[in-house]
Amino acid sequence: MASNFTGSALDARSVSHARDDAGAVRRSLASVLADAPYIDDWDGDDSTKAQAAIDWGTAQAHGATIKLANRTYEFGDVILKDQVRLVGDILPVYPQSSLGPMTRIDVGAGASWAIDTPLTDVSSAALIGLSFVGGGAAAGHGGVRFQSARSCGIQSCSFDQMDEQAILVDSGGTSMFMDIKAQNCLLDRVRAGKSGVIQLSGSDNWILRGEYTASSSLEGDISSANLYVCAIALIGIGGNNWVQDCVGEISDIGLYVEGAHHKISGVRCDLNYAHGYQIASDTSLFTGNHAYRNGRSADATYNDFDVIAGSSSNILTGNLAVASVGDANRTNYAFADIIATDGNKNYYTGNRGFDQRAGTYDVNGTKGGAITVSQGPNKSFADLDATPSVDNYASFRWYSPSAFTVTNFDDGVPGQIINVINVSNNDVTVANNSTIATLTGAAKALVQNTVYQFYLFSGKWYELGSVAAAAVAGPAGGATIDAEARTAIDAIIANLQASGTMK
Repeated sequence: MASNFTGSALDARSVSHARDDAGAVRRSLASVLADAPYIDDWDGDDSTKAQAAIDWGTAQAHGATIKLANRTYEFGDVILKDQVRLVGDILPVYPQSSLGPMTRIDVGAGASWAIDTPLTDVSSAALIGLSFVGGGAAAGHGGVRFQSARSCGIQSCSFDQMDEQAILVDSGGTSMFMDIKAQNCLLDRVRAGKSGVIQLSGSDNWILRGEYTASSSLEGDISSANLYVCAIALIGIGGNNWVQDCVGEISDIGLYVEGAHHKISGVRCDLNYAHGYQIASDTSLFTGNHAYRNGRSADATYNDFDVIAGSSSNILTGNLAVASVGDANRTNYAFADIIATDGNKNYYTGNRGFDQRAGTYDVNGTKGGAITVSQGPNKSFADLDATPSVDNYASFRWYSPSAFTVTNFDDGVPGQIINVINVSNNDVTVANNSTIATLTGAAKALVQNTVYQFYLFSGKWYELGSVAAAAVAGPAGGATIDAEARTAIDAIIANLQASGTMK
């Protein structure tokens, strides 16, 4: 490679090198090192300059920060190395070119990646304030690949028109990817397996404040029945990664998760053609996430949170899934859990679904997740509905205009307890059948202003007892309990006394 070095030794006394741009003057190495040197201080085409600058930077005792000018470069398979930080000339407020100028890197023809890393561990390397642009579909290249990276980072960067991933992390850990915008990626929709616009393997990594999309609106449909094109994908047996405050949208799946012990929070997956989230991980936390208007490819076919084989012992808390009643295609369930084993269930608490075709939860009959239904506000059953829905509520009342019989409570989840009260002047009768078991073993007319409690077990609702609502605030603060419930309570007390638990 041709060099601009003028001295016989690489030191500040005898070395200078020139910039290529118009009006440049020769500088001593000492003056270059006084600030971050530019790639353009080296000679050759853009890839050659970049590689020479990186090789020089990694040889320094503490690495180096190397700047790129506010112009368009063309990189092809440039190898990033230890302790080298490539930084754009003007850092954007947000990585989107419309908000201000950015250093642009076009991926060179024939290259696999704009920037790659060696197979061996790379540490403390970073890319900051760069806009990567690929050659579009069939160009055969991606943005940045970390083959094995530790304590590295990509910040305030954008990616567009990539045939492959914007960011691919094959292995490593403790790296951070933040303030990133990536669109029109994975344009080669024919994939061998689950792929992400940002695809991460390894452990102890962070994906923070980013927006990722494969831009599947280009086709207006899923890529294939395999649903391999994902916005964000955690792949493999790695674990303990964080995904926070990100958007995964307009892909087959917004967020796909394998591995274990991940922390997913504040994520929004919207406008995806299949599932919003697909979860195949175990012992991971999903907290405060949002799904919106997913399942756009086919009606009542996909789910906002799709929990599949391979998942177990995850905890989903405070997540919200919203469909739009104006959309022709909507998700089937907000939360669908197909796990068929009784052990290591996934746990659901305080989650809500709105306007899905089939309901909030699908838990594979009597299997699936362990769900805690929030008490929430009281809900009024529809008039004369013989199979009212108890989806996501725990307390219900009737204002019935005439007498009728209830034959089932629809959309319940295993372990759910509901409280029902008839506040009308008309008879409401609860059947005793294959789906409801009353304490008397016969159809039961509900006494006005009395609260009845039912428990769903193995696909059947069991009456637990009743309390006269008017007697709850009695003189002693107690309640009048009907004879059936009193008999059951007395039996429990007798057993506790016999075992010595209660004196």
